[in-house]
Amino acid sequence: MRVRFFLPAFAISLALPFSSCSKQDEAREGQGSAPVPEENGVSQLAYQESVRAGMDDLKLAMAFDDENGERQQWDGAITLVKDRFATVRHTTSQSKEVHLRRWANVHIAEIPASGEPRANRTEDSPLTEQVLIAERIPSGWKHRFSNNITDEDMLKQLEELDRVEAAVHQFYAGKSLEIGESWQVPASAMARWFGDQVDGHAGDINVRVDRKETLQDHDCVVLAVTVKTSGNMRDPDGQAMAMQLEAEGEIWRAPALQEDLKVDLLGTVELKAAVEARAIEMTLSGPIAIVEERRLRG
Repeated sequence: MRVRFFLPAFAISLALPFSSCSKQDEAREGQGSAPVPEENGVSQLAYQESVRAGMDDLKLAMAFDDENGERQQWDGAITLVKDRFATVRHTTSQSKEVHLRRWANVHIAEIPASGEPRANRTEDSPLTEQVLIAERIPSGWKHRFSNNITDEDMLKQLEELDRVEAAVHQFYAGKSLEIGESWQVPASAMARWFGDQVDGHAGDINVRVDRKETLQDHDCVVLAVTVKTSGNMRDPDGQAMAMQLEAEGEIWRAPALQEDLKVDLLGTVELKAAVEARAIEMTLSGPIAIVEERRLRG
């Protein structure tokens, strides 16, 4: 029997949603951020943005009843990645143009006992290669297409991108970003990295301003971040796996640019699911890494 029959749909198609990196609203609510530099009313901020949210080489442990009613145990390795690359240009401090070069889910599965070859599949978002226009709103950014697109699926993903931006805004709203300042971010802000794929958020996201550093010739505050959350990760068919995630790392934020120039979070994740058919029980466990970089352009 084929692997796809035994593995629930989410085991084959599940991938981490992209969380694009947010910019703050112009009011800044005491965030200690300066306006984006402008010359003759035109923003001078432009950058290449890469984001990789990945679960690499997760250990798969699956048990199920075969056609003869005998209990089988399969082991394997699964990699789930959300990969994004874009070029961004701020046309003013209130608007930006985003050329979304790539937004893709990558899935790699290797399960020797199945008798199937190593699976490697990439699913590009329909927003890939689209040019988007975004305008600041109090909760983050509001995106629209640069041309007249009415495709329903594309519009839904555009709305998800807005929700991702709103989640990033939750990290900084009302904060002065002074050294020693600490706060908790609502667990729902995990949408920054998981978008609509995870719901039922619970747990803690703790942030502390640790120190100041210079990165790409810009003054940054370095934020120490610890995450311990749970939720339900869903695939496009609506099937869910219970998720437990712990991670820690740092964010380099340039207040004058209202941008995170670098994000580096590492941790562990466990995904569990059970399917009544064939009494399938499945666990995926292993490392998770969230890495972002914004390479400024002169």
